[in-house]
Amino acid sequence: LLISVDNEGHLGDKDNKLRKKAIENHYKGIHKATIMYCHSVRFNAFWTADSSILKASLIHVLTRLTTYAAKEDINILSENHCLLSSDAQFITSIIKVINLPNLDTLPDFGNLCLSAEWGSTEDESYIKMYDPYLGLEIMLPYAKGVGTKAYNFNQTEYILILNMRECFFC
Repeated sequence: LLISVDNEGHLGDKDNKLRKKAIENHYKGIHKATIMYCHSVRFNAFWTADSSILKASLIHVLTRLTTYAAKEDINILSENHCLLSSDAQFITSIIKVINLPNLDTLPDFGNLCLSAEWGSTEDESYIKMYDPYLGLEIMLPYAKGVGTKAYNFNQTEYILILNMRECFFC
């Protein structure tokens, strides 16, 4: 239903040439999504620590990507992947400014670290975390999917998860 685009350049890069290359690389993900009959492409919105530079870059980049993806009937989804991308107010403010129907969120319940690029609830990298309840409350109205983490579950819980997956994707 959706594919993730990773390691294709930083969409929030302050260097215009690198940001342009990242946009072009993300176009490939949109083409792959079309070929695979996906409805959405998920991207990562973290990079620079300067929120004003990142916001301006993302408004520019996401307007281009979302407009491009609309021609293919593909959604562009922002997944919180730590740092400023885990700040729900920050991300939804960008979505509101762009205001295109195929730009939304993909809230991930396990990626709310504000202090590390790839912080995990399974290690010590979550020094500072965005309030998960507030984050979900803010992002869910814009969500076209969700990401979850399951770390320690038994066989019965695993079967339940598989059955839930069947319900979501039928």
